[in-house]
Amino acid sequence: MKNKIRDSKGNIYNSCNFIDKIIQFLDNQIENANVIKVELEKVRTINAELRKESIAEEYKNKIDEYKDKLKIVEDELGVGFDGHYEKWFKSGIKEIADKISALEKENQELKEEINNLTNENNK
Repeated sequence: MKNKIRDSKGNIYNSCNFIDKIIQFLDNQIENANVIKVELEKVRTINAELRKESIAEEYKNKIDEYKDKLKIVEDELGVGFDGHYEKWFKSGIKEIADKISALEKENQELKEEINNLTNENNK
Protein backbone atom coordinates (compact mmCIF):
# COMPACT_ATOMS: atom_id res chain seq x y z
CA MET A 1 0.00 0.00 0.00
CA LYS A 2 1.32 3.41 -0.97
CA ASN A 3 1.80 6.19 1.56
CA LYS A 4 -0.96 8.75 1.50
CA ILE A 5 -1.10 12.16 3.14
CA ARG A 6 -4.07 14.42 3.96
CA ASP A 7 -4.20 18.16 3.48
CA SER A 8 -5.95 20.55 5.88
CA LYS A 9 -9.33 19.84 4.18
CA GLY A 10 -8.95 16.10 4.61
CA ASN A 11 -8.20 15.35 0.98
CA ILE A 12 -5.94 12.37 0.54
CA TYR A 13 -3.04 12.65 -1.85
CA ASN A 14 -0.70 10.00 -3.12
CA SER A 15 2.69 11.23 -1.96
CA CYS A 16 4.87 8.29 -2.94
CA ASN A 17 6.05 9.64 -6.29
CA PHE A 18 7.01 12.96 -4.74
CA ILE A 19 8.75 11.34 -1.75
CA ASP A 20 10.45 8.77 -3.98
CA LYS A 21 11.87 11.57 -6.16
CA ILE A 22 13.22 13.42 -3.11
CA ILE A 23 14.78 10.24 -1.71
CA GLN A 24 16.32 9.43 -5.10
CA PHE A 25 17.68 13.00 -5.34
CA LEU A 26 19.22 12.74 -1.86
CA ASP A 27 20.70 9.32 -2.64
CA ASN A 28 22.29 10.79 -5.78
CA GLN A 29 23.66 13.71 -3.76
CA ILE A 30 25.15 11.34 -1.20
CA GLU A 31 26.72 9.24 -3.96
CA ASN A 32 28.10 12.37 -5.61
CA ALA A 33 29.41 13.64 -2.27
CA ASN A 34 31.18 10.32 -1.65
CA VAL A 35 32.75 10.44 -5.12
CA ILE A 36 33.84 14.03 -4.50
CA LYS A 37 35.32 13.04 -1.12
CA VAL A 38 37.33 10.25 -2.75
CA GLU A 39 38.62 12.67 -5.41
CA LEU A 40 39.49 15.27 -2.77
CA GLU A 41 41.51 12.68 -0.83
CA LYS A 42 43.42 11.93 -4.04
CA VAL A 43 44.12 15.66 -4.47
CA ARG A 44 45.25 15.87 -0.82
CA THR A 45 47.68 12.97 -1.37
CA ILE A 46 49.05 14.52 -4.55
CA ASN A 47 49.47 17.90 -2.83
CA ALA A 48 51.31 16.27 0.08
CA GLU A 49 53.71 14.57 -2.34
CA LEU A 50 54.26 17.84 -4.23
CA ARG A 51 55.00 19.63 -0.94
CA LYS A 52 57.53 16.94 -0.02
CA GLU A 53 59.21 17.30 -3.41
CA SER A 54 59.19 21.09 -3.08
CA ILE A 55 60.68 20.95 0.42
CA ALA A 56 63.30 18.43 -0.71
CA GLU A 57 64.23 20.68 -3.64
CA GLU A 58 64.40 23.70 -1.32
CA TYR A 59 66.74 21.85 1.07
CA LYS A 60 68.87 20.66 -1.85
CA ASN A 61 69.21 24.26 -3.02
CA LYS A 62 70.15 25.41 0.49
CA ILE A 63 72.75 22.64 0.80
CA ASP A 64 74.20 23.64 -2.57
CA GLU A 65 74.25 27.28 -1.43
CA TYR A 66 76.09 26.35 1.78
CA LYS A 67 78.51 24.16 -0.16
CA ASP A 68 79.29 27.17 -2.36
CA LYS A 69 79.84 29.35 0.73
CA LEU A 70 82.00 26.67 2.33
CA LYS A 71 84.09 26.51 -0.84
CA ILE A 72 84.67 30.28 -0.56
CA VAL A 73 85.75 29.83 3.08
CA GLU A 74 88.06 26.99 2.04
CA ASP A 75 89.61 29.11 -0.69
CA GLU A 76 89.97 32.26 1.42
CA LEU A 77 91.46 30.54 4.47
CA GLY A 78 93.48 27.98 2.57
CA VAL A 79 91.81 25.04 4.28
CA GLY A 80 90.23 22.04 2.68
CA PHE A 81 87.39 19.91 3.92
CA ASP A 82 87.55 17.55 0.93
CA GLY A 83 83.78 17.17 0.77
CA HIS A 84 83.56 15.78 4.30
CA TYR A 85 81.10 18.37 5.49
CA GLU A 86 79.92 16.33 8.45
CA LYS A 87 83.49 16.47 9.84
CA TRP A 88 83.55 20.24 9.35
CA PHE A 89 82.48 20.93 12.89
CA LYS A 90 85.17 18.67 14.32
CA SER A 91 88.27 19.30 12.25
CA GLY A 92 87.35 22.27 10.10
CA ILE A 93 86.60 24.65 12.94
CA LYS A 94 89.90 23.78 14.64
CA GLU A 95 91.77 24.35 11.39
CA ILE A 96 90.03 27.71 10.92
CA ALA A 97 90.76 28.66 14.56
CA ASP A 98 94.44 27.80 14.05
CA LYS A 99 94.55 29.96 10.90
CA ILE A 100 92.87 32.86 12.73
CA SER A 101 95.34 32.52 15.64
CA ALA A 102 98.26 32.59 13.22
CA LEU A 103 96.80 35.67 11.48
CA GLU A 104 96.25 37.41 14.84
CA LYS A 105 99.85 36.63 15.87
CA GLU A 106 101.13 37.94 12.54
CA ASN A 107 98.94 41.03 12.96
CA GLN A 108 100.38 41.64 16.44
CA GLU A 109 103.93 41.25 15.15
CA LEU A 110 103.21 43.75 12.36
CA LYS A 111 101.77 46.23 14.87
CA GLU A 112 104.91 45.91 17.01
CA GLU A 113 107.13 46.36 13.97
CA ILE A 114 105.16 49.46 12.90
CA ASN A 115 105.40 50.79 16.46
CA ASN A 116 109.19 50.19 16.53
CA LEU A 117 109.62 51.92 13.16
CA THR A 118 107.50 54.84 14.31
CA ASN A 119 109.60 55.17 17.49
CA GLU A 120 112.86 55.10 15.47
CA ASN A 121 111.56 57.83 13.14
CA ASN A 122 110.59 60.00 16.10
CA LYS A 123 114.15 59.96 17.51
